[in-house]
Amino acid sequence: MEHWAPPPHPPPLLEPWQIETLMHQGHLGVNLPEHLKASLSRLSSLAADFFNQTSEQKNTAYPASHGTESGYYNIEDEKEYLTFRRKSPGSTSDLDLQAEEVWETVAVLLYRILCDISTALGIPHDAWNTLLEDSLAMQESATVDPTLPSVLRLFKYQPKQGVADRHTDNGLLTLCVGNSRGLQVWKPSTNKSPGEWTDADGPTVLVGSTLRVLSSNRCKGGVHRVISSEEGRSSIVFALRPCLRYGIELERFGGFGSVHSRQLYGTITARKTNVNARKTSVISQGSGTG
Repeated sequence: MEHWAPPPHPPPLLEPWQIETLMHQGHLGVNLPEHLKASLSRLSSLAADFFNQTSEQKNTAYPASHGTESGYYNIEDEKEYLTFRRKSPGSTSDLDLQAEEVWETVAVLLYRILCDISTALGIPHDAWNTLLEDSLAMQESATVDPTLPSVLRLFKYQPKQGVADRHTDNGLLTLCVGNSRGLQVWKPSTNKSPGEWTDADGPTVLVGSTLRVLSSNRCKGGVHRVISSEEGRSSIVFALRPCLRYGIELERFGGFGSVHSRQLYGTITARKTNVNARKTSVISQGSGTG
């Protein structure tokens, strides 16, 4: 057996038709493995306990870090959300530990999907290596590392309030899991039907703008929005974004030349506004999912 080389990449995770659908329309409903469902359920329960605390307790436990998308934020009479970018040194809180577990499990899932996309695009499976450096696990740090923009977000929407306008995410892939109706995805027009908004069918993977650009638009951006619900809604969102430390050889992705990941990501985010801020306009291009 020692003469057999290890496989060059993970085995396929999704069926070819699922990858084709994800690349064509920018979103795909997925069936999650049971262990991940259980992990997400535990995190959702802990998040509910957190949001039920007083404002002082929430702000003290996770102070907002403006400009870094980290910590607890409350948009009055709309929604509140908690964003993880790192794990606090020495923290043993149940919420922190569960968030860390979910981060690692979902990140590996999305990495596996990127490998399936590599097969469909005809690019090397290791093309993602530097883009995912230190992003597949939540890093322990006293401060937020600006070169690692991936985020895990927990949302609580108020009844009949808290929406996110039409937008695409900034990164590579995003997983959205909600407890009720609210997330809607845009199905592009075809020869047989016009484009339309449709309710997301369970856990949903979205293609981000970075993946769209790297794939030369062979992967369409996942256009989506969040609408209000009568009873309110909670959701868990993990956005896998590129590490911003290295240059990218675009030939590895079927393109030409090279660009630094920081420059590429900066260009993408510069054209967008934060959909999680209080709404002042009808439509915006946002930087985060609900």
